[in-house]
Formats: sequence, structure tokens, C-alpha cells
Amino acid sequence: MAPLLAGLALAGAAFAARRRPRLLAAFALPFWLLCGITGLLLVFIWGFTAHHAGWANRNLFWLSPLCLLLLPGAVALLRGRVPGKAFRPLLWAVAASATLGWILQWLSLQPQYTLPWIALLLPVHVALALALGRAPRST
Repeated sequence: MAPLLAGLALAGAAFAARRRPRLLAAFALPFWLLCGITGLLLVFIWGFTAHHAGWANRNLFWLSPLCLLLLPGAVALLRGRVPGKAFRPLLWAVAASATLGWILQWLSLQPQYTLPWIALLLPVHVALALALGRAPRST
């Protein structure tokens, strides 16, 4: 229950800051960095070691190495600039991946104990996609 409350609180704060993209980018940058580096570590463990628990670890859905590709967009937002064209599709891809991981968790014949991670990270990914993933309004 605590991870869900923490995830919802972080998601609420992120969504509330949607009108302040620089503040939101200051939150998102370390979050994406941590998710991306952890995702790279999981890919390494899965692909290049014989570690039993690391094989087919579904935490890759919400700790995605794709988050590292979002870092230039976060830096652009911090500088008050518009992120590149790939930023929004990548943002939605990360949120969709996290949502897909949650769905697959329930459909799996070999479930992994990942519900606390899902409860913590899925709301944050979705809130960031909703807050930053909209096309800018033209004036």
C-alpha cells in the first residue's frame, strides 16, 4: 500500500506541475536517469549473466533504458527550450511500456513479485506522459 501511495503522490505532484515545465523537468531528469541506468543494468544481467532472478525480469517495463533517451528533452525543458521531435513519442512509449508490463503481470502464467514497483513507477510514468506529452498550443 505504501508504494502505491508514494507513486500516486509523486504522480499528483508531477501532474500538478504541468504548467511549470522547468520544474517538472527538474523532477523528471533524475527520475529518468535512475530508471534508465537501472534498466541498462537489468538488460546486462538478463543478457550477459547466468543470474537466475535476472532472466526475463519484467521490471524492464517500468525501468526502461528508453528513459535515457528522454534526458536530452529534459535538459531542453530545463533550459526553457522545446524538446526535439522524438521526445513526445518516446515519452508515450515509456508510459505505454509501463502500462503493458502491468497488464502482462496479470496475464502471466509465471508471475513475478513486482507489484510494489508497478504501484510506485507506473503512476509517475503516466503522469509525466500526460503532463509533458501534449503538443504545445499554438498562439
